[in-house]
Amino acid sequence: MGLLKSAVKYKAAKKVTNKAFGDGVLSSVVAAKAVKKSNQRSNERRNKRS
Repeated sequence: MGLLKSAVKYKAAKKVTNKAFGDGVLSSVVAAKAVKKSNQRSNERRNKRS
């Protein structure tokens, strides 16, 4: 389930970054970093509840 969520987040982030940076490598890198940051925040929230 986690991988599917990340894939959906990446696709959404890529759509936004493509508009901002154009369809290239920079867009992919920025989208990947955004997803990584989002996943870190989610993990911190989940660990805080436990």
